[in-house]
Order: sequence, then structure tokens, then C-alpha cells
Amino acid sequence: MAGEPIKAFVGRERDLEELHQIMVNRKVGAITGTGGIGKTELARMHAKKYKAEYPAGIFWTSLKGRKWQQEAQRILKELYPEAEIVSLLDNAKAKDEILRHLNRKEALLVIDNVNEAADIIRPGCSVLVTTKEKRAFDVISRIAIKELSTLSGDDGLKLLAEVLGKDRVAQDPSGALRIVEILDGIPLALQIAAYHLDAVPYLSFSNYVSQAQGKIKELKLRDSEDKAVVASLEISLGQLRTTPHGAHYIALFEAASICPESGFTTLNLVETAGIGNVDQQLVGELNRRSFLEFDQKTSRYSMHPLLRQLSSAMVKTDEIRELRYRENLCMHFLCFAQEHSTNPDMLINEIDGLWQAMIQTRHIGREKELLPKFLDHLIQPFQQRVASKDYEGALRYLVATNLINMNNLGLVTNLESILEILAENQVCLQEPSRAWVYTSLGNVYIRVGEYTKALSFYEKALEICHEIGDSRGQAKVLGSMGDVAVRMGDYDKAMVFYAKSLELYRQIGDAWGQAKALGNMGIACADRSEHTKAISFYEKQLEISRLTSDPKNEGNALGNLGLAYVYLGKYSRAIGFYKKQLEITRQTTDKRAEGNALGNIGIAYASLGEHAKAIDFYKKQLEIHHRIGYVLGEGNALGNMGLAYAKIGMHEEAHRCFDTCGSIFHGLGLKHEVAQIEEMKRNAERWIMRSVGVGQEKLTSATSPDEKTFKKKLKP
Repeated sequence: MAGEPIKAFVGRERDLEELHQIMVNRKVGAITGTGGIGKTELARMHAKKYKAEYPAGIFWTSLKGRKWQQEAQRILKELYPEAEIVSLLDNAKAKDEILRHLNRKEALLVIDNVNEAADIIRPGCSVLVTTKEKRAFDVISRIAIKELSTLSGDDGLKLLAEVLGKDRVAQDPSGALRIVEILDGIPLALQIAAYHLDAVPYLSFSNYVSQAQGKIKELKLRDSEDKAVVASLEISLGQLRTTPHGAHYIALFEAASICPESGFTTLNLVETAGIGNVDQQLVGELNRRSFLEFDQKTSRYSMHPLLRQLSSAMVKTDEIRELRYRENLCMHFLCFAQEHSTNPDMLINEIDGLWQAMIQTRHIGREKELLPKFLDHLIQPFQQRVASKDYEGALRYLVATNLINMNNLGLVTNLESILEILAENQVCLQEPSRAWVYTSLGNVYIRVGEYTKALSFYEKALEICHEIGDSRGQAKVLGSMGDVAVRMGDYDKAMVFYAKSLELYRQIGDAWGQAKALGNMGIACADRSEHTKAISFYEKQLEISRLTSDPKNEGNALGNLGLAYVYLGKYSRAIGFYKKQLEITRQTTDKRAEGNALGNIGIAYASLGEHAKAIDFYKKQLEIHHRIGYVLGEGNALGNMGLAYAKIGMHEEAHRCFDTCGSIFHGLGLKHEVAQIEEMKRNAERWIMRSVGVGQEKLTSATSPDEKTFKKKLKP
């Protein structure tokens, strides 16, 4: 399980008892509340206090920067420490394994930091979920949800006394109570304040209150959220700056937001901060001040999501410093990969950091130089297994290191050659693995525009899934075959594939899959300009998503509806759907989807002829997708931005966007999109000349066929 509850966890006796009753009566419960309210700590306290009630064990899953595919592997290892646990091929299979192995056990499964409904599973054991989503996505009964409120005055005083000692609080109880009040009783804010006061024993409570009041007033002017936590953090960081190691403390705090969200070692952090020779006890001080969390079981630090967000905002105020941190991370993990290139266990153990570093190569503009070097080191264990004819082990290594998805880094040709090796030796693979290889090859070939080849591999995968009775696998492959048919312009065949996929998802009760299939059917209709028919499918997609509290598919459905109304010329209505999509994505903290929604709003405003406004939204989309390393999203944003600049006669900006977009698509192996960008650059010349010819007059029409095609193909 996760670490012990923090030392400053106090009070909450009533909350703890109410949660216990929920777990006794319902077996499945959820803790909800805002960031910093203490959800994870209450779950830890419950697990510690009532451990005896779960004789089969307590299994802790943290989805902070992690997926079920990784967490299930660890849980199975805890269940069967002597067994060899093979890598699970995807999240769906990972969740199925946990459902099977924890079924009917007197165990507790804690699922921490849940951001979407699909991550909540209910095996036949007790399940406790923590999430910021107030209603727990409506997956868990409302009477089984414990929503945490802020600490009472008495409990807030107990927290301060736990850190500062009863005597110090007793010297000025009214001042201590004022601290609790001004920090809104938020446990995280109070922890940071308490440890700051402990580090600065001469600071009176009244002086701290004055500082906090000033900070909160300033934050109100900046319209900043989470004012209590931000105020306490800024006060503590301000004091640390004045210490002899002040610059190092700030560098470590900032660099933590560049490190993997799932966790990092002391060495990872100090190397990313660029202060490798510094006393590593400085990292411990950040932990003591509640800036970092430490897991004794893994010996890794992590950052509370709210503090990580604030750290990231600090980094972005200085582009040079941000670039330096990102470059440090890249070089640190490249050296690690080189040093351990023949040790697969070490590479798998640090795979989150290695992937974070590979993503960062693009942020620092060195992907062409560094990505091949990373791959040279990481692929060696695969090559060793192939040389010994352990093809099953070779595939499992690709899955465990996520190299099976290296095409997302633009390494499409590399992935193709690796998968071809496995396909050539498919008789040595288990049937599920063969299906996985064929599906992955299909994904590669659809990406590079070789649709006939993609379809042939999908057909092989479909046959195997049918033979082994994998209905979900069949449904997914049929959906991919529908995608190929759409790209080949055979919409009737696409609808047949999607309908079969939908039926299979219905048979196995997979609501997420049903919503996705309906959305695909709508897109197929839209691609042949049957927008009214498309809307009917999108509305069904939206209905299922809402009934099952699936915000991801709900956002997709809203975005699809918005696009349909764009093509019907009903732009205001489209913007309404897009804004709802944006609201949903922000609730789920899905940054990729949030960027897509912003791009969609930009497309709608461009359709209204409001190109300057559209550009503002494209820039926001670009910033988010660049930050999270979603390269395809960056390309989409730049392409649409280039089009908008062309429309208002800003030819240099337009060409710069088109060139960068084309470079991205070329790097990702997207041949069709590269050709389309070249065509759009030629068309842009006409718009630019027209615009210049009328003295930079704004073009109000956004209905040219070329522009609509461009938006359709590059929709986020």
C-alpha cells in the first residue's frame, strides 16, 4: 500500500468513522473534495486503522501519472510474489486481470487520484476511490460518497499543534485560530504554514497572518484560484530564497514539475535542477516542508497535483530556465539509458522518466539528434531476446517499456521494422500476442497511408480475436477497419464495420466502446456531408456518455456536435457545444482534450470570419499540447493558425506556421497530412494576395471549399 498518513494528519475522526460505515455497509466508497483537502490522507488513515478488516491485503493504486496497465502489474506481483508476471498488453486487459484476481477476496483496493469514470473498477472486494469529481462520475452511489469539507477551527489548531507543539500554539491561540481561518481550513495550506512557522521559530502568528492577508489580497487581484495554498506556498518559498541555499531550493521546487508525475528519485531531481553536486538533504527539506511527498516503499518523491501546477507556472515565467531544466532531464535519462542498456529491469523501473525525457527532446528542439540515441539504448534488450528466439519476451519488453507506442514520438519507421520481425516469427508468439502485433502493424500502416496493407493486418488480428473468443478485441479491430474504410472513401463499408463493432460492445456491456462506435459512425456520415444524420449518432453518443458518467466520451460527443453545426453554418450553436466540451475537459484534468476543445472553438470563430479571435484559441491549444508533449495536437493547432493568419494577410506568420506544421507531420510519418499542408500553403498565397490587394481588409467569408477541407482533416 501507499505510505503512512502524514504526521500532521489530525482530526477527521467523524469523517473517518463515516467512511468506515460506508465501507462496512456498501463495500464500495469514494472520498471527494477539492485539491489539498486531504482525500489521499483520509484513505491512508482508513487503510491503516482498519487493516485487520482486510485479511487478504490492501492494494493501493495511484493513477497520478500512471495507468492501470502499470499499476495492475505491481498488484499482481504483490499477490503472487514468487510468480513471473508477464506484461499486460493494454489497460482493458489490466483491469480485467485485477477484476479476476481480487474477486471475492477480503481485500481493499484503493484507487487514488481518479480523473475519469473508466478508471473505476469494482472487483468482488472492497473498493475505495479518491477523486476531485464531486459525484464520483455517478459510478458510485451518492450515499457511498464521503465529500470532505475544510477543517474546523479546533481541528485546524490540532494540526498546527501537531507540528509546532502545544506550547507554542497555547501562547497565542487566537493568532493560531486566525491562521486557520485565513487559510480557509485547507489541510495542505495549513501543513505548509505549520512547517514554515516551525522553520522560522521567531515568526509570530500575527506577523504570519499579515503576510498571508497581503498575499491573498494580491491573489484576488490576479484572480488566482486555490488562494490559501498559493499564499502559504509563496510565503514559505519567499523565506527559503533568503537562506544560503535559496537558489538551490527554488531550482529543486521548479524542476520537480519537469520530472515524471508518477515519481522521481533524489538523483533524478537534482540532475534535472542542474545542481548535481549539491547536498541532497535539500530535497529532504522540501519534503519536510510538504512541498514534496515521499513514498518509503519505492524511495521516490512526487508532488501534490496542485503544487505541481503551481511549480509549472513558476517555471514558465522564464523560458531560458525552463529550457535548461528540460535539457537537463533529457541528458540525465539518456545517460541512464546508456548505462543500463543491457539491464531491462532497470529500464522498465525508470520508464516513466525515460518517456518523459524522450517527450522533452521535442521541447528543446533536439528530437532528431537525441531520439535515435534513446532508441539505440532502449531497444537492446529487445534485440537480445530476438537473438535468443524469445519472441514472446521481446514483445512483452516492448509493452513494458511502452516502446510499442514509439510511433507517437514520430518513430513510425522504427516501430514498423520492429513489429515486422515479430510478424515474421508469429508462430513463436501466443495467440493474443499475435493479434496484438497484427493490430499494431495495422495502426502503423494506417498512419503512413498504406491503407490496403493496414486492412490486411487488421483482418488477421480479427480472425485471431474471433478464434480465442476475445469480443472486446474484435470490437476494437472492427473499429480500426472502419477507420481504414473511411480513409479509403468507402463509407458504406465503414458503416458496416462500425455497426458490427457497436453490436459487440453492446453484447459485452462496454458503454465506453458503444459511445466510441457511435461517434465513429457519425464521423463517417459527416465525411460524406450527411451532417444531419451525423448529428443523430453524436446525440446517441452523448446520451450514453452522460448515462454512464463518461466525461471523456461526453467531451468527444460535444466536440463532434460542434463540428457538425460548423458545417451546417450554425456557428453560434457550434460554439455553444464547444464551450460545453471545454468545461467538461477542464473538470477531468484531461489536458489533451482541453487543448482539442480550445482548437475547436478557434475553428468555429474562424468560420464566423473572426480570425484574430480564432488565433487566440489556437495559441492556447498550442501551448497546452506543447506542454504535455502531444505533438500531433501541436501540428493541428499550427495548421489551423497558419490558415487564420493567411486569411488576414499576415503571410510571414502563416508560412512559419505551415512550415512548422509540415515538419511535425513529416516527423510523425503522416504523408497524407504533409501533402495537404503543401496544398494549403499554395492556396494561402491566393488568400494573402487578395488580402494585400484590398489594403489588408479582413476577409469575412470562411466558406471556401479548400478551407473547409483543411479544417475537416486537421480537426483536433
